[in-house]
Amino acid sequence: MRDYLDDRPIKLRRDRSNVPASLRPFLLAGILILLSVLLLTLDSLGYLTPARSFAELVLTPLAQPLTGVRDALAEIAAVPRGEQTLRARIGELEAENADLRAEVLRREQAQIENVALRQQLAIEQIQPWKLLGAEVAVRSPDAGRRVITIARGSDDEVQVGMAVIGQTPGGPAALIGIVESVTQRSAAILLIT
Repeated sequence: MRDYLDDRPIKLRRDRSNVPASLRPFLLAGILILLSVLLLTLDSLGYLTPARSFAELVLTPLAQPLTGVRDALAEIAAVPRGEQTLRARIGELEAENADLRAEVLRREQAQIENVALRQQLAIEQIQPWKLLGAEVAVRSPDAGRRVITIARGSDDEVQVGMAVIGQTPGGPAALIGIVESVTQRSAAILLIT
């Protein structure tokens, strides 16, 4: 049987084109360019508008699901793979979480300060006093003589004998003590209690 297959002559299809094989790609490119120029010209003259509208009408329902598939594949491709990549991503998210928590704390502190400043402003509007906000720097452990130290002093125009008022959130302003001694950046307040 092998001899029978080897003896059969192989007929090759004869090339019927008069164009040499080396010029065929250039001829095809030229035809495509001419066709493109013809289509662009017809489009600019408006002859292809009905065909374009019909193509959009037919292809739009098909394109929407394909766009959804493309977006889903892009999301899958964006998911990190591998243990090292996931550990790095977890580290990034933990750092971002810590930054956000710190920002929340800063905002809560600013809100508390805002409430205190609004209270001080309300006192200034009710009473003709010149007010100076101060934070308590030190509370004296001495139970017999109650003294606190505030973080304002002679640099801030605090003087001995000045009244010190305080206000709890939502409560009225009240006298809490008097300035007993003053340094450059702090003052000792003798509490009335």
